[in-house]
Amino acid sequence: LTARIDDSLSDLKTFFMHPEFHALLETVGENGEFVDTINGRIINPGHCIETAWFIFEESRYRGWDKEMLETALTILDWSWEWGWDKDFGG
Repeated sequence: LTARIDDSLSDLKTFFMHPEFHALLETVGENGEFVDTINGRIINPGHCIETAWFIFEESRYRGWDKEMLETALTILDWSWEWGWDKDFGG
C-alpha cells in the first residue's frame, strides 16, 4: 500500500493542489488544470481538512515524514483560510 499512497500523494500535489488559489481543488482537468465551471470552482474545506488529516496520519506512521507533514499543513492552512467566516467567526 505504501506505493499506492505515494502515487496518490504525488497526484494530489501535482494535479489538485493549486498554490495560485491557495486551494486543494475537488475537480481538475485531465492534466490538473483549473476548470472554470461550477464543478471546477468547488473548494470544500471539510474535504480538504480530512485530506490533511489522512496525510498527517501517514506522516506520523512514517516517523513524521517532513515533506508529508508540510503538505498536510499547507492543505490545512489553505482550508482554514477558505472555510473560516471572518465576519461572524466559525
